[in-house]
Amino acid sequence: MHELGEGGSVDPIEARRLYKLAAAQGHSDAQNSLALMNENGEGGPRDIGEARKLYLFSAAQVNADAQYNLAIMHRNAVGGPQNDTEARRYYKLAAAQGHAYAQNNLGVMLKHGMGGPKDELEARRLYMLSASQGFAEAQHNYAVMHAKGEGGPMDTAEARRLLGLAASTGYSNAQYTLAFMLANAMGGPQNIVEAKRLYSLAAAQGHEEAKTKLKQL
Repeated sequence: MHELGEGGSVDPIEARRLYKLAAAQGHSDAQNSLALMNENGEGGPRDIGEARKLYLFSAAQVNADAQYNLAIMHRNAVGGPQNDTEARRYYKLAAAQGHAYAQNNLGVMLKHGMGGPKDELEARRLYMLSASQGFAEAQHNYAVMHAKGEGGPMDTAEARRLLGLAASTGYSNAQYTLAFMLANAMGGPQNIVEAKRLYSLAAAQGHEEAKTKLKQL
């Protein structure tokens, strides 16, 4: 409540203190929340080492959010050396619990052979699971695999449908890719007007390729 300002003003210092008390008793959600505050310097000094330690404690209790956060630290060399093998392992643990972001990120690693063997079939399955939870980035990634016939049959119509879902959330990569498909009559009829609109939306978010395509139409 203190962290969110429920029932009063936001007090990150008090939130951090209370999370610390609960974390010391082994509460996995508190450990994850305290780790986030340490990582971001909320309610006190930034302490990446402490954050990583707390994520590890929480992840060991099968906390999917902590497993996901720890995977990101390993992937991006935060608080320690980069370790794609460990990142992939922790993403897999979180993904198995239905964590949409972990499913998508594990899919990325599998598709590109990061931290282990390449597996497009499993990547496509993971994107599907994440996309079904409404995660726009996964919807985009799943669509691209449909469009290219990666990890399964090519289906440009389905790719276009999935991109429509992701683009409607404001995800610029999906807006760009859908615009490209519309401009080139992929997966359905050509629609230059809509392609221009989507390129404009993506360009407004700083998407450089969208800016280039917009000038070409």
